[in-house]
Amino acid sequence: MSEVKVVAPSDLNEGYEFDAKVDGKVIKVVVPEGGVKEGEEFMVPFAAIGSTGPREFKHSLCSCCETCPCPCLWAFCCYFDVIFLGQILQRMKLNFLGQPTSEQPTSEQPSGKRNTCTIFLLIWIVIFTIQGIAGATTTRIDAEGDADDGSIVYNLPGFYILSATNVIISTFLTVAATLARNHLRKKKNIEGICCKGDGCLDDCCCVYWCPLCTYIQMHRETAGNEKFDLTTQTGLRGNRMMVDENIV
Repeated sequence: MSEVKVVAPSDLNEGYEFDAKVDGKVIKVVVPEGGVKEGEEFMVPFAAIGSTGPREFKHSLCSCCETCPCPCLWAFCCYFDVIFLGQILQRMKLNFLGQPTSEQPTSEQPSGKRNTCTIFLLIWIVIFTIQGIAGATTTRIDAEGDADDGSIVYNLPGFYILSATNVIISTFLTVAATLARNHLRKKKNIEGICCKGDGCLDDCCCVYWCPLCTYIQMHRETAGNEKFDLTTQTGLRGNRMMVDENIV
């Protein structure tokens, strides 16, 4: 029986499964007894694992409610979802549009020259700044010119500025998250949930109808056994990058 050498992408516990590429084919690797350390080489019986076709996500879209990877992750994702998405994109070595770049990482900048998380942080600040200003300058009156009944009409520019901002930012986040999830599925050979194939329709549906669950699903798919850290640019301790399949 032939064997292939695999390099551990990070510290992994015994029995943990991840994908690797052998001669261009994706195979499933099971961490041997005792676990492995990052960079450690170990042999895997090739015939025993074989190659696999498209697989499902390791965690379903709704499993975020079953086993939250971090006690504060749900609260962080709800209130700081823009920053959370930026962390995931930077972890995956993607730019702010959810597209891969050719920038190479260095010892000083493990994620290359990408500032994806910083850009999303600035977007989050802009959103709340505009919402605060628009809300403070918007009056609510009814058709009769007063605010006595329940028929409320927004009549100042603040309302239109707020509405336009929400539409623009929501569209941008939907596009970025859709492209990032599609890139992740192609890279890890993952089948869509409701729409089969490599197209973006499945990713767009998930991001549009349930963005928070989708973000957490992408986080868990790319984090492996790493713990969530809201203070780092990649959302993982030590600014670790995505637990990726290894080319062996």
